[in-house]
Amino acid sequence: MILNYTLAIVLRKNVIEVEWGIKNPSEETIYFTIGGHPAIHFAKENETKADYRLYFPEKDHLNYILVILQKAVQIRKKSMR
Repeated sequence: MILNYTLAIVLRKNVIEVEWGIKNPSEETIYFTIGGHPAIHFAKENETKADYRLYFPEKDHLNYILVILQKAVQIRKKSMR
């Protein structure tokens, strides 16, 4: 089975926008998953991740779901502040 997909990554000023588009050309249901994250390259030799912060406007915490495949697909809801 073939899925048609697009991936757009756009940098607008100081915002990274990532958009995935998936199209199933068949009538059959296809189950799939997508994963990805931006990689960050430090521009200066002595920079570390401690020199940077990720900022999410209007959010004081983030919720996410952690899926652990090694433990028979155990799912835990998490919160990060």
